[in-house]
Amino acid sequence: MAKGGPDFPQVNKGSARRIMKKLGRAIVALISVVAMAATGLVGVSSAYADDDTYTITIDSQVSGHTYEAYQIFAGTVADFGDVDDDGDIDWRLSQIIWGAAVQDTTVQNAIIAWVNEKIKADADESASDEEVNALLVDDAAGVAEWLSENSSYAEEFAKMVAEKVTVTSGTMTENKADGATTNYTISGLQPGYYLVKDQDNSIAADANDAYTAYILQVVGNVEVTPKSTLPTVDKDVEDTDGSYADVADHTIGESFNFKLTATLPADKDGEQDRAVYSSYTLVFKDTISTGITFEEIVSVTINPDTDDIEVPLYEAAAEDGSTDETKGYTTTAVDGTDGEATWTLTIADLYDFMDDISGAIEIEVVYAAHLNSDATVTTNTGDDTSAAIANNNKVTLQYSNNPYATSMGTTLEDVVYVATFKVNTKKTAETATGDALEGAEFSVKNEAGQYLVFSSTYDTTNGGYKVTGAAVYNATADKYYLVDADGNATTTEVDATDVTIASRNDGNFNILGLGSGTYTLVETKAPDGYNLAADSTFTVTADYGDDESTVIYNQATVVVVNQKGSTLPETGGMGTTLLYIIGGLIVLMAAVGIAVAMRRRRNA
Repeated sequence: MAKGGPDFPQVNKGSARRIMKKLGRAIVALISVVAMAATGLVGVSSAYADDDTYTITIDSQVSGHTYEAYQIFAGTVADFGDVDDDGDIDWRLSQIIWGAAVQDTTVQNAIIAWVNEKIKADADESASDEEVNALLVDDAAGVAEWLSENSSYAEEFAKMVAEKVTVTSGTMTENKADGATTNYTISGLQPGYYLVKDQDNSIAADANDAYTAYILQVVGNVEVTPKSTLPTVDKDVEDTDGSYADVADHTIGESFNFKLTATLPADKDGEQDRAVYSSYTLVFKDTISTGITFEEIVSVTINPDTDDIEVPLYEAAAEDGSTDETKGYTTTAVDGTDGEATWTLTIADLYDFMDDISGAIEIEVVYAAHLNSDATVTTNTGDDTSAAIANNNKVTLQYSNNPYATSMGTTLEDVVYVATFKVNTKKTAETATGDALEGAEFSVKNEAGQYLVFSSTYDTTNGGYKVTGAAVYNATADKYYLVDADGNATTTEVDATDVTIASRNDGNFNILGLGSGTYTLVETKAPDGYNLAADSTFTVTADYGDDESTVIYNQATVVVVNQKGSTLPETGGMGTTLLYIIGGLIVLMAAVGIAVAMRRRRNA
């Protein structure tokens, strides 16, 4: 038996051996199970040292933690003749009594009462009161033996104890090298079973980190490695072809979707990370640039590829009792007072939709939006250099990170980008390099045959007409109507002048706010003295590199050429020129007739 432990009362060696063999098995479960947060335990190793005290080393390079050790059970180190998988002596704790953190009889009684409630709840319904009472515990050894036989309660036990203990053991040190955290140590520990956890409120608010707790057997120096997996969030934007990526482009006013995906890694085999939470909250915080307008939530789904659990909008129960409460998500109103629009979507408790939250979970939020008139337009770079995309959209995920308190961690931010482009268009006479023509009027159609609607104000800063939406023409009513997000006509009328743009004195009628696709230019009015040009099409394309925040955009100028028309008649009918020709022919024929007649007379 190792020296250096407290002078504990002796118990029957056979009883101690029986208890400790069982408790040894339970503590293996505890070590692998009770990792009570998203950074739970990965590996534990220990080495017995015949010293007075021992050290727990926590191999974490994440700075800022304050770990505390609470001795739940105390005892002495014993060798029962077993060996571990590596052939080393399997040292265990014997002569179990309450540890330093559980010296208060109020705490002891609370733990005993908690265990006895579990015993009563699990007792066979046919068992008599005497039989049930015989199973109840009344001391530390009894609690330890019950735990050894009921390891499924390990995480609940640890959580319950963590809420009651206040006396810590040992000294914690955050060890660093070159200013960076290498690990943490808690030294000066007597043999025992310890609850090791983060100090309450010690992690910075909104840090991408989580509180951890382990129950460890300390019969020598112990080394533990926390898990490094935390919830993550990813954001994607729908492109014109329906695919999702980190970057896309769209025409101003065109509806498209954003997709937010929260990923919660599964608890490792034998561990309980999220499973120890009595509730688990997720909050998506979305920030939209001024050039993007939020439209509506399309769907909220848990595990869309497997369980496909639809999360509805939360509805409170009716005051008159006519309807029940509907569990679901809640949202905050879009707040654009700071120049960007921020809103949140909250799922208050995953347990409202899932009985078991320990597995891998994905929560997908899809919402619709569109570029608005404040969207920044990417202009022609003119070469192979990249241009920045200013219309960005950001998201973070807040998640429950402490099973003992209401606190939230925050993931790293994910950003996507939405581009819209300027197309240079010009009207010339006779040839593509001819003189610029002013006053030609055009409509622009997209691939769906809809007419683009333009701002009534020419954008002098960017040099062009900015798109504001799209409309369809109703021939029966001879009117244009705006279309909705699905491309269907609404009842909102659009003046014909709003679907028309005109070439300016330099011949330009540049278009601002187009996404990738093919467009048709329809000349509706030609300059005086020129014929209408035939409809022409042009295609907008963009090249996105590895850096999704930039685009290479080399759209060539679209030139529409007008040809001069024939001279128009000055009056109605066939025109004076034709009359002059016919009159001249008549005079000529008359002259020829007279000459022939006179010749005949002379010959007669």
